[in-house]
Amino acid sequence: MISLALTLCLISLTGVPPTAGFLAKLYLFNAAVHHDLVWLVIIGVINSAISAYYYLRVVKATWFGTPASTEGVPSSMALRLALAVSCLGVLVLFFYPSPLLDVARDAAQAVAGMVLP
Repeated sequence: MISLALTLCLISLTGVPPTAGFLAKLYLFNAAVHHDLVWLVIIGVINSAISAYYYLRVVKATWFGTPASTEGVPSSMALRLALAVSCLGVLVLFFYPSPLLDVARDAAQAVAGMVLP
């Protein structure tokens, strides 16, 4: 279960669908393109490709590497619950992101409306 959770979270960081990381990168790159920051998107895509190399190496080592020990990793019920909630969040936010997007939009409008000295 721990290996599966690690794999899902690393795949999300890489930006592979159907994970929240993919949707986050999609919104971020889309916003940058709409504000004529294509150069920034190019740098972001290059960095995403570089990070994918490192993240996927960890996934490969997790599933196909030679284990240092044949002993299982002890995990408490609290750890299993935290992993399940995290993985569920990564997947649910891909399919139903609107509540989080609404909060982000409201926060952006609040910050934009602030008067700085």
